[in-house]
Amino acid sequence: MEINYKIAIIYIDNFDSLLYFVPVYDADRGIVEMDTFFELGNKASDEELEDTTIKTLKLCHTKEPDIKKAPIQQIKKAKSYKKATEKIKMVEVLWDKDEGFSVGFFEREKSGYFSLLDRIYLGGTVNKGEFAYAIRKAIELAR
Repeated sequence: MEINYKIAIIYIDNFDSLLYFVPVYDADRGIVEMDTFFELGNKASDEELEDTTIKTLKLCHTKEPDIKKAPIQQIKKAKSYKKATEKIKMVEVLWDKDEGFSVGFFEREKSGYFSLLDRIYLGGTVNKGEFAYAIRKAIELAR
């Protein structure tokens, strides 16, 4: 299977001052979050932020998850996605074979799910520090 994209979802929990990085898998049923995640304090350095993002992107599509609940539900120990995403923001880092890298920022809907607001496009080559700047900007713009 040729991989044309990779997505690292980043959940921002300002209450606990944590970022949760979740890779995705392209399953027969659609794009699903994998059952692994990385945790990083929201005061992490630019280098830690970029390294964790790259590590998450590298895991995408490596193993089909066998989970019943989204990782954020497991992390927050919530029965529903809506409850798990209360007071949570979301951004995603996307690598697309044709367009390169972008960072999307989202708005949480009343249902608990997220809708894309916009993207920050970075292109095919990203210099050190640009990833972290774009992620931090996206976190600031997410709602």
